[in-house]
Amino acid sequence: MEKEKDPDISPKNSSKFDAITTEIIIDSEEEQFCDVSFLLSIFDNIVGPKIMHIWKYDACGKNSLRGNSHLSDYLLKYIAIHTLNGELYQDKLMGQIKYRIYFIKEVNCAIFSVFFDAQTADINDFGSSCNIMKKIDLKCLNDNLNNKNCKKIQNFQTQNNCLSLIFPLDKKDSFFNKTLLNTNVFLNFFENIILEFKVYAHIRPKIGKVSSAIEYLTTSIKHFGEMIQNLNRNGIFKTITSFNVDKENENMIPIDETFFNDAYLTSSTNSLITNEFVLKSVTSHLITNYNTIIVGKTSALVNKMINTLAIFMPKEKIRLSCYAIQDTGLLCPYFLLQGLVTEYPEKLTSILEADFLFKRNHPTTIIDISNKTVCRTSIGKEFIHIKEQFIREKIKILYNNMSLSQLNVLYPANKYLNWISYSTNENQPKLIEKLLQELELFDIEFGIKQSFIEKKLLDLNLMALSLIEYINSKLLETSHKTNKSIKISSKKLFRIIDISSDEDLNVILAFANNLKPDLFRNLNFSN
Repeated sequence: MEKEKDPDISPKNSSKFDAITTEIIIDSEEEQFCDVSFLLSIFDNIVGPKIMHIWKYDACGKNSLRGNSHLSDYLLKYIAIHTLNGELYQDKLMGQIKYRIYFIKEVNCAIFSVFFDAQTADINDFGSSCNIMKKIDLKCLNDNLNNKNCKKIQNFQTQNNCLSLIFPLDKKDSFFNKTLLNTNVFLNFFENIILEFKVYAHIRPKIGKVSSAIEYLTTSIKHFGEMIQNLNRNGIFKTITSFNVDKENENMIPIDETFFNDAYLTSSTNSLITNEFVLKSVTSHLITNYNTIIVGKTSALVNKMINTLAIFMPKEKIRLSCYAIQDTGLLCPYFLLQGLVTEYPEKLTSILEADFLFKRNHPTTIIDISNKTVCRTSIGKEFIHIKEQFIREKIKILYNNMSLSQLNVLYPANKYLNWISYSTNENQPKLIEKLLQELELFDIEFGIKQSFIEKKLLDLNLMALSLIEYINSKLLETSHKTNKSIKISSKKLFRIIDISSDEDLNVILAFANNLKPDLFRNLNFSN
């Protein structure tokens, strides 16, 4: 939501950048958003660093952002020059995104900057473009969208663009330790908005005096504020640290707040939660790298399942997870474990957009706790391949001035979801099944169950390291070959890491992918 500009503002509070400044109102009492801004700048070949647009947060309308001494005209120009000039002679591949963090004591500023050019060939392979495109170049791009055999357009020299998040140094810990800035999820957020911004900047017509590309960034920056606000209000990590008085265990999920504390719930034939359902939920949660959405009719059940899955997560991952909300629009693709309370949980898979699923860098599990069903997207290299195809279709729709709502009609989320069933013995996840059976033998006192889970997760990590070591040895054998990809038999991997089912292998591969993010790049599996 944009705040109306006051026409009677006094000259002493006015800024030469008022015409390109957008104030974003955030309904929050938190001081975290005070003096926090975004700055979009480019390096112009004639005038050098040039400020294109400024966004300032206004928490509950209390902050007098215009004329704020923290963001004076001098400081804005200083930041634009400091960031862009620093990248002037840096080597940068076409389409590459770079990140920089600056702490500038002289002006009491912390700056997180994202550098990018305007070409999109790294995503859709349709050629490249510069910041200012001629109409004939745009026409050629659109021709290439419909004709892959068309000769690619000439590569243009690209210019540096920079989107900077600016906040005072005294808020450094608030952003870096308590929100997204210390994780790859935060980088994932910027990768997605930069990708779409570049498309909007080239092909969308201007609306009044503000381009639709700037409007898109305005919406994204508002969502960024809402994302952090939701994390502060409903985050698991903040909740457990505020209620745990025991400093030694302040970051731990209480076992009595999980389904592992109540044997009746998982053993009775009339129980709300069955052993098989918990097994499917935990296994798929681990396979999709903790990217899980739990939906149900009551917050008590949803939050209890969130706690049940959270005890299998590293503490740094719990920082990016939230308890149940009641608005589908507040679900965030950049959070890991999160919950939704709704009267019709079975409808989530038809309401959820495929674009949500593929903004993530990992597959997604969806658990309907009311109907005891579990589904997930494709995993491993197949997920990467499907995501690349989806992004190509998304960019094609944007280039042809079509609405993203048409993308959701053509490519519904249901198309990419697979329902989990352990109907055959080969699919049964023996590793996790054994873990859950042994877990029932321990009492909840003295943190024994938590310690047991931590040991078992360590064992899974050691198995993942063994798998990585084997894959690296195979890659080393192909180092002299032009084709670096390798093909590995799944059955051979069963023997190497001592497992017996496909789901067990999927769990170990997920742990290995956490340790080595590019694991699937040159890897193919055979039966």
